Amino acid sequence: MNPETNPVTVDTRYGKLLVAVSSAKEDSFHDWERGNVTELRPRVRIASDPTFEADPGHVDHWTIRGRAYAVHQTVYFRDLSKADYASGTNLDLWHSEESPYRGGFRNDRRAQVEYRTKTYDLMRQAVADALDVFAKEHQGWDDFSVYLLKASKRDSEMSKYARLLKEAEEHKVQGEKFDQEAAPLYESLPADLRALVRT
Repeated sequence: MNPETNPVTVDTRYGKLLVAVSSAKEDSFHDWERGNVTELRPRVRIASDPTFEADPGHVDHWTIRGRAYAVHQTVYFRDLSKADYASGTNLDLWHSEESPYRGGFRNDRRAQVEYRTKTYDLMRQAVADALDVFAKEHQGWDDFSVYLLKASKRDSEMSKYARLLKEAEEHKVQGEKFDQEAAPLYESLPADLRALVRT
């Protein structure tokens, strides 16, 4: 399970956006200047309704030009504003990582809002604007996202450590049992056979 915080609410021109800080994601790729690199990408999970189901029928749906819409995505932060292809807007900062099943941008028929339509662009811009507000009001959220990743890795390793300690103790008990069973047999061996036992 991906650890995340309780969501906070940010107002947009179309409705509310709920934002929960999720654990950062490690992304490994090849950069022509830096070679093979791994970046930590701080993430948030966003939705227009508290069920996080992208339900346009929910009372907390978005309304654009008189129609109901809904949002549910995982978004990561990566500053691409200096890239050659950047537009110089906040859309170069907030990037959709994934849209869960029945998520993404959905219309009142529960269908996906088509990529690069006017409505899609309006929703994407509203999300980016809301996330700018969120980041300003919750400075350090990105470090907290990285903390959630590190804490999750820590908990996983400590869980493995506890499991291995338990297994080690079980092996120790079994070893002591076999040692108790072997000791009288060794004691009864003639001296010439004892001399053959490797120590």
